Amino acid sequence: MGVNLTPIISRHVSSLESLKGKSFAVDGNNYLYQFLALIRMPNGSPLKDSKGNITSHLTGLVFRTTRLMYEYKMRLIFVFDGKPPELKTEEIKKRHKIRNQASKEWMKALEAGNYAKAFSKAIVTSRLTRPMIDDSKRLLELLGIFVQAPSEGEAQAAFMAAKGDVWAASSKTMTHSCSGLQDLCVS
Repeated sequence: MGVNLTPIISRHVSSLESLKGKSFAVDGNNYLYQFLALIRMPNGSPLKDSKGNITSHLTGLVFRTTRLMYEYKMRLIFVFDGKPPELKTEEIKKRHKIRNQASKEWMKALEAGNYAKAFSKAIVTSRLTRPMIDDSKRLLELLGIFVQAPSEGEAQAAFMAAKGDVWAASSKTMTHSCSGLQDLCVS
């Protein structure tokens, strides 16, 4: 749903090196959407396995997560959304409408041979399905780094940071209002 916190949060630019060894509660659904949006073929279609299953989200999880854990000794705990709150119903409908419109524009751009525009529209069309979430949870469970939130994953991540269970919460939703380092919000 989002809240503009920019006016009340001071910006602090960080680097990955300065975050070495820190722990983060990561908004899992949010990251999966990011991977689905950005890890695509040149025409905008997501990566798929030989059976046609989308794998962009798993590719992103494996490569980014293992890199941050290995190179920067970060401890990551992915937090997944539970049941959305009633207040989010209208936002979910709005997002669905936006995705449908973007899908139409993506197809039109492909038909016109405009791959740059097609890609820009395709990134908005991402749909995170229950099997995708389940596969992601299975992967992260094998790594021992996932938690199921009762409702909003971002709220659970913030709660974990406030309690001191992790050093910070990480979410794309709040990137503009937190640190200059993409994806990280320090408690």
